[in-house]
Amino acid sequence: MAIQLSTDGAAFIAAWEGFIDHCYDDSKGHCTIGVGHLVHVGPTTEHDRNAWKTITHAHALALLQADAHRTGIEPISTSITVKLTQAQVDALMSLCFNCGGGAVAAGHDVARAVNSKPKQWNPVEMKAWRERVSAAIMEWSHPSELERRRKSEAFLFSNGKYTKATGNPFANA
Repeated sequence: MAIQLSTDGAAFIAAWEGFIDHCYDDSKGHCTIGVGHLVHVGPTTEHDRNAWKTITHAHALALLQADAHRTGIEPISTSITVKLTQAQVDALMSLCFNCGGGAVAAGHDVARAVNSKPKQWNPVEMKAWRERVSAAIMEWSHPSELERRRKSEAFLFSNGKYTKATGNPFANA
């Protein structure tokens, strides 16, 4: 199964992560830039600021694609055995980008739920499958600030719609 993060998926993740064009300390105190790209473990230094200066949004998205490969593509390719739509891949990529590849590791709830996809298309069974996957994604909604993001990822997985803030209570702003 060839897995990749789409342009829409990258934009979806970027909207949740936000964009900062210079080095800053993330919530764990590590030097970060762009759309959550870890420059290195540890606080931002003057050397980091001088070396990176500022980056464009396009550069940040390129870094996001590379980071997504490491955090999502490899774990999804290894753990997920069923065919998925691009929107479903993007939803899982967003989860992995935010929580790490372990979120879809073999034997864990998300991987088990995704891999329980019915072999034959049946509307009742497909609805139940999407609900199982959504419930498994929601297990990653701690701390509570992540609930809207998880709901948005579950919505993307289930409906194939990249959420917009207008009229959507769990979309990214």
